[in-house]
Amino acid sequence: MTNAFLTKKIIALHEHGYEQDFRFAGDNLLVCIQTDKYYDMAGVAFRLEDQQYDCLSHSFKYLHTIETGSGEKGILLTDGILTLNHYKGYGDCPGTDRHSLYAMR
Repeated sequence: MTNAFLTKKIIALHEHGYEQDFRFAGDNLLVCIQTDKYYDMAGVAFRLEDQQYDCLSHSFKYLHTIETGSGEKGILLTDGILTLNHYKGYGDCPGTDRHSLYAMR
């Protein structure tokens, strides 16, 4: 049932102008899936919107909104809470990689 709540939240955010979907594309980079534009993490604003337990992966998923300097708004789904200093080298943390972030170090 939780996956349905997460899906509904993503749809609601899309309907409220957060139409783009973002993913990690390397150290300090995000890419917009729809436009294939790359953004430095230091140049985007992000906010934690929700967290849900994902029944398929048996882990928590964290839903963030993203706003770029060029006006694109979208969402980013992560395995951990994105914090202000994550873009400064999250890959240095044991057990992390470019595609998963953790709130605490």
